[in-house]
Amino acid sequence: MQISIIGQGRMAQAIQLHLQKAGNTVELIGRDAPETLAEIVILAIPYTAHQEWITHHQHKLDNRIVVDISNPVNFATLDELIIPAGQSAAKQLQDKLPRSLVIKAFNTTSAFMLNNGTVGDRDLPTVLIASDHEKAKQQLLKALEGSSLNALDIGHLKQANQLEALGLLQMHLVKNGLVERIGGFSLQGLKT
Repeated sequence: MQISIIGQGRMAQAIQLHLQKAGNTVELIGRDAPETLAEIVILAIPYTAHQEWITHHQHKLDNRIVVDISNPVNFATLDELIIPAGQSAAKQLQDKLPRSLVIKAFNTTSAFMLNNGTVGDRDLPTVLIASDHEKAKQQLLKALEGSSLNALDIGHLKQANQLEALGLLQMHLVKNGLVERIGGFSLQGLKT
């Protein structure tokens, strides 16, 4: 599968390695995206950069699967989400991109976890996936097959606000020294 990742930071690079391991062709792209993007586009840029990036590149995302990995948190304090209650960054993105198929994923798996290949020292990281677009979710799940990551479809895009709250909690735990950087939540007993 062809995948474009917008961003070149630690998360973008960690996701790229797993997707390439699964046999996909993955291109890391800076914020100045080319005119043509792959069928799956992963936005590995901060939530606060979404609006500006979308303003300049929205037409390039028409009929594309757009994966939002952002965590809309106050990075100065890591103690609150910076979106209205009941909202999510992914839902806001879907509203701005009505001709795109938006998925929330990867926001609960840190770059440290992904690079380590485990959560702590035992479980594979689990990519939790939420979207209102079933075929798009199946495409992402297929792209992750063989990646040494677990992946789980958790339901509709409305679950994205729960994923973003979980992402905030994991960051808070790491910041306060309660969990190692490679630590966090994992799922056991997944049905296959």
